[in-house]
Amino acid sequence: MSFLFWWMSFLFLVIYFCYFLVLNNLFFAFFTFYFFFQEIVGFLFLLNLNFFFTFFILMLKSGLGPFFFWMFFFIFFIKDFIFIFFVIMKKIIYLPVIFFLFFKSFFFFIFIGLIFLYFFFYFITDYYFFVFLFSLEGLNFFMFYLIFFEMDFIFFFFFYFNFYFFLLIEENNFNLEKMFYFYNLPIKFSFFFKIFLLFYLLKNFFFFFYNFFFFFFLIFSFFNFWLEIFTNYLLDFTSFMSFFLFLIFFFF
Repeated sequence: MSFLFWWMSFLFLVIYFCYFLVLNNLFFAFFTFYFFFQEIVGFLFLLNLNFFFTFFILMLKSGLGPFFFWMFFFIFFIKDFIFIFFVIMKKIIYLPVIFFLFFKSFFFFIFIGLIFLYFFFYFITDYYFFVFLFSLEGLNFFMFYLIFFEMDFIFFFFFYFNFYFFLLIEENNFNLEKMFYFYNLPIKFSFFFKIFLLFYLLKNFFFFFYNFFFFFFLIFSFFNFWLEIFTNYLLDFTSFMSFFLFLIFFFF
């Protein structure tokens, strides 16, 4: 029953994304290929043949680990808001399933995926490909971080979803600076994930001191982000709700 529920959630997200594709008059061949690919893989997920097969299918649908190659075909056709939705919001629905059902199984795949990502950085020259790869890097480090700090998953998941959901509503207000905040985890968290993981693995005596030190960098990044928001855009309802939700998830 749980697999049926998740499959229906995946199907709803695919239909929602295809709706945006149709609104933007993208190529019919691209739309058809994406829909059939997602639904064939989703049907294999619904079969639930065995543990490793289901895990492989889920990683392929989400593009986590080394299974992101099929996404390169779509980057050529999507731009602006559709691109942001593709690299950020579309992957959120897969995170709870991977985390709660296959928690201890994705360590090796995440590690291999990071190696492939850093290898591709040497051959990419297009801006959209860089944004896409940085987004995948942040998501992989996010899952890698949760292997060591699994209790933080609920906090980061709801913060990520609510904060970016209200900002993505303002689809006409995108600029280059704002996109660089969108392509990765909130407030450049992937950088802090790398620092926290490094100190955790090294068991450094000054671990808590460095965490406290980088926390102040996080505060400065927070004020810098909202200074850019309130100085360039009108303080409408969505901006107010974004700020309110961020304060709730950040301080509580």
